[in-house]
Amino acid sequence: MMGSEPEVLAPKMETHQLLKKPQNNLSSILKRYFNFEDTEIVQIWKDVFILGIAYFTFRLCYLSYIFNLGVLFAPDLAFITLATSFGAETLTSLFLPTLVIRTLGCKIVIVLISATTLLFGLAEFMPSYYTFIPCGMLLGAGYSCLWVALATYLTNISQIYVKLREATVEAILGLFFGIVCFLGALGGVLGNIITYVILEATEETIDNVYFGVNRTVVCGAQYCEHPLPVAVNASVLTDKMFTHNEQKSRTTLFLIYIGLGLIGPLAVSLFLNRRQKLEEAMRKTEIGAFQQIVATVMALKNINLALLSVSCFLNGITFSFASGNFSQAYVDCAVGSEFVAIVAVVHLIAYSLASVGSGILLKYISIMKIFLFVNITAEVVYVLMLVWKPDTDGLLIASAFSGWLGAFVAIYTNLLNTICGIILHGNREATFAFFRLFYSLGSTVGFAATNHTCAWIMITVFMVLIVIGTVLYLIAEYRIRIEKKAAASS
Repeated sequence: MMGSEPEVLAPKMETHQLLKKPQNNLSSILKRYFNFEDTEIVQIWKDVFILGIAYFTFRLCYLSYIFNLGVLFAPDLAFITLATSFGAETLTSLFLPTLVIRTLGCKIVIVLISATTLLFGLAEFMPSYYTFIPCGMLLGAGYSCLWVALATYLTNISQIYVKLREATVEAILGLFFGIVCFLGALGGVLGNIITYVILEATEETIDNVYFGVNRTVVCGAQYCEHPLPVAVNASVLTDKMFTHNEQKSRTTLFLIYIGLGLIGPLAVSLFLNRRQKLEEAMRKTEIGAFQQIVATVMALKNINLALLSVSCFLNGITFSFASGNFSQAYVDCAVGSEFVAIVAVVHLIAYSLASVGSGILLKYISIMKIFLFVNITAEVVYVLMLVWKPDTDGLLIASAFSGWLGAFVAIYTNLLNTICGIILHGNREATFAFFRLFYSLGSTVGFAATNHTCAWIMITVFMVLIVIGTVLYLIAEYRIRIEKKAAASS
């Protein structure tokens, strides 16, 4: 047609060009990571989820025990057991994981350690110091072995994965760890929900006998310990007074723990690949148990790292307070023992969210700013905890405080591991052992003092430790910056 512009024809494209899909869309990304046409990829993903199931069931039982042991049993028995459990973890984390993994291999270690929750579940049917303390020590010593075995296995299969797919070890290992840790956190939440559902209808335990109607008089910061009835000999008291229905509910709860605890060891033993070649290579390359102890002890000679020991200790003792003194003073005493599990769920959810959130914030905000903000906020929260007097309607406020404690522990864990990693760059084993050493030491002291120290004393100690830890951290931060400048100028 005259006057019209000439029609511009698009260049012809071959059929295979038209059908070619973009490489960065969702389907290509999923195919890159989840290509189930490759048998080895299928095996790797199967192993990841089997490990996740094992960690899920272990944490379900483990965290249920920690948060509810003081509710289900006499406080002295419960918290001495928890103290010895973390004490065993403190002592054995320096050498036992390396020793047993090199001897037995990751799969056997994961099966055996996952089964330790079964022993503790069986011990709950015969509550005494002779059954609880040995099983608690075994559970604590096994936890460090389980985590190192999981980390070692995931590292090994991530190295295989990157040879089959275009990806970095860091990205794949982070993905695998994220899946396993998420399932572990989910297990802790589910375990406490189960505890709440079972105990919700049976709230009238010995606490009601102790405190009577006006229970709020001794609750909160002024709470010190359970006053024992005159007719009861405290030296032989290892269990609470329960009615028939309450005892039946406890038995049901213990059987559920045992049943769920069986799933992890069975799944690993039946479906997890042994991967013997990788274990043999690991035995040749890993440092021995004695060398690891020496490396950790030598790390204490690093002044910058030693300055962080107070903060690591504070992190551990805060965790023990959240599941010990706080549960007794602000939840069990005022609201009721059946709500301890619900408050624990809030704690664990806040912990999980803060772990992810603090990791993201570290990309945009300096460690020092986050550290100072968290410490200042903690001082304010602890002042509020000192002045607040909980009552029977205080579940929401108690949950908020518990959530803050969970977030505090999570943020501190991320920050301290990051700082220690910077100081001991290239020596991850010593970094992990140093942090776990003082964290477990703090947890041990906290649980040991739970039933013998007033809540306000513990809170005051935290406030003092925060000030001391902040000052020491600032000194360490200053020294690190000076050392970096000196290294850059040389």
